[in-house]
Amino acid sequence: MSGWIKCSDGIPLAHIRVLVADEVGNVFISVWDDYEGWNSISKITHWQALPEPPEEERSKYVSMD
Repeated sequence: MSGWIKCSDGIPLAHIRVLVADEVGNVFISVWDDYEGWNSISKITHWQALPEPPEEERSKYVSMD
């Protein structure tokens, strides 16, 4: 499974950054808005959640206490 979800099958929660693919194959980060749609001028066809950052990068921003 590739992780890509067709927009016709569902959309992500509003205001969460996700990886998207448009109709010509460009891949980039965008945000869905329930009132305005995708934050993009491209026609978005697929999306997927962003991966977790590498552990060493995440530890810089997340307290391990």
